[in-house]
Amino acid sequence: MVDHTNPDRASALYYEGRRAIDRRDLTSAIKLLQQSAELEPHFKTLELLGECLLDVGRSSQAVTVLTHSVQKGSRPFRALYLLARAFETCGDRAKAVENLHRALEINPDYKTARSLLESLKEDSQ
Repeated sequence: MVDHTNPDRASALYYEGRRAIDRRDLTSAIKLLQQSAELEPHFKTLELLGECLLDVGRSSQAVTVLTHSVQKGSRPFRALYLLARAFETCGDRAKAVENLHRALEINPDYKTARSLLESLKEDSQ
């Protein structure tokens, strides 16, 4: 739900969350980014929230959040890469590979996605 009474609150929470990430205080970052996303579910807020959830081992929650980020973004190649990592961590290698291919369709030069894709292919042989 968008809070029309305070349109800057979501942005302020987002930037507080970014600062928490910079401090590696992921617990605070997750709380701040969740609050921001509740006010204004922006693709970048969701992407960063998903990444934080992934980094603290909450991969299944990351899948949900990153799926929403992908749906909201216009060129969500980074969110697709993070979603692939989350699926891989959850044990779904096929969905990880699928999302890496989607990321590379958007940005063929995305070396991090290509590297993970190659690694997953090597591991399956």
